[in-house]
Amino acid sequence: QGLAEGLFKKIRSAGSNAYRFEVKLLMINFVTRLVGNHELLLLPLYPFLQRYMGGHQRDVTAILAYTVQACHQYVPPDEIHGILKTIAHNFITERCSGEQMAVGINAVRAICARVPSVLAVDEDEGAIGGDDVDTAVGGGISMDIEAFVRDLAAFSHHRDRSVSVAGRQPNRYHG
Repeated sequence: QGLAEGLFKKIRSAGSNAYRFEVKLLMINFVTRLVGNHELLLLPLYPFLQRYMGGHQRDVTAILAYTVQACHQYVPPDEIHGILKTIAHNFITERCSGEQMAVGINAVRAICARVPSVLAVDEDEGAIGGDDVDTAVGGGISMDIEAFVRDLAAFSHHRDRSVSVAGRQPNRYHG
C-alpha cells in the first residue's frame, strides 16, 4: 500500500514535463498493477486516470487497459460509475469511430466483469432525474445502471461490425 501511494503521489505531484510521457505511462502501469493484483484501495487513482481518457489522448488504449487492471471487487461502485461515465462520454457515442466505440464498450465490459457490484441496482436510490447519469446530491455519481446496460446492448445492432460484436458481449453479465 505504501509503495503504491508513494509512487502515485510522485506521479501526481510531478509537473507535466518532469517525466517523459512514456515513463509516466510505465509508472501508471506499475501503480495500477499493484492496486489491482493486491486489491489495494487508492481512491484518488480513479479520478486521476479519468483525466487521461480523452478520445484524442495519446496511448489512450493503454490508459483504458491500466484502468481495467486497477479495478477489483473492493473498489466502491461510485468510483467506477465516474469511470464508466467518462468512457461512455468519450468513446461510446455516435460521433466516435467504430474502432473507438468498440474499445470503449470492451473496456466497460472488462470493468464490469472485475467489479460486479457496479451492476447492482439499488432499489431505494435509482437514478436522480431522467438522464442516464446524474450528479447525486452528496456530490457522488449516481447511474441508472439498467438504462446504461440497455444502451450498451443497443449497440449489438450497430452498422459497424466491431461495435456490434462488442455490443453483444455485455449481455453475458446481466440478466
